[in-house]
Amino acid sequence: MNYSLSTVRRGLRNLFTQRIAALEASKAGAYYKVELHGYATEIGDLPAAIASAPFKDDLRTTDVRHDSLGKVIHLVTETCFVCPDVDPAIIAAAKQIRDAFIPSLDELQSPYAAEGERATERKPLLDSLEPQLSVLLALGCEQNIARCRHGLLERRPKARFALESTRRRAQRHSTSSRIATSQSRRNTQSPSQRLEKENRTRCELAPRPRTKASSAFFDTLHAMEAAGKGHEPVEGENEAPIATP
Repeated sequence: MNYSLSTVRRGLRNLFTQRIAALEASKAGAYYKVELHGYATEIGDLPAAIASAPFKDDLRTTDVRHDSLGKVIHLVTETCFVCPDVDPAIIAAAKQIRDAFIPSLDELQSPYAAEGERATERKPLLDSLEPQLSVLLALGCEQNIARCRHGLLERRPKARFALESTRRRAQRHSTSSRIATSQSRRNTQSPSQRLEKENRTRCELAPRPRTKASSAFFDTLHAMEAAGKGHEPVEGENEAPIATP
């Protein structure tokens, strides 16, 4: 999850005031205390306008619009790749656009700063790839979607039968393979080995209390901020000074 500067600042201030004893009692906390204090100081020294509500709202609105347009580009190019009747020239143009602007949807999960930097670097490509964008918009949408729809309606009965037959065969094969593999593993393991493996799996899946509590604290601050309840006091108003390590 991407926390806002306001949420991180409040969390770090809480850590170095109300939770300073818990921080010093932890080995990891004592080790990273100086580094965390440096981050808290740097974030605390930022201009108030950066964490103010209007700026955050504008930034969030811009980010949502940027992510939505990125998804549109990615999905339109994906349509060209999947449709079997698309002209090769359009597929080539779609590939150039995909590689240039949004190679992966995972990029849309990056922090604001990283997304903004990439957008600035790629902006000149709007001019250099204008012919490809024109081809995709002019030929890739209405005509090719209509072709895909027509082909789908014609081939749906045969494709549906083939898909169901393939799925049934895959299910039978998968079930047989799982049974055989499971039986083989159980036959080669002693009861003590199976018990040890089960205990180890339960321990690995169990959440770590400290990690879970830390994440929950920041998640609570983030949820309060999103709901309009996360008011951060004005600098100097009812705030305890951050302890210096």
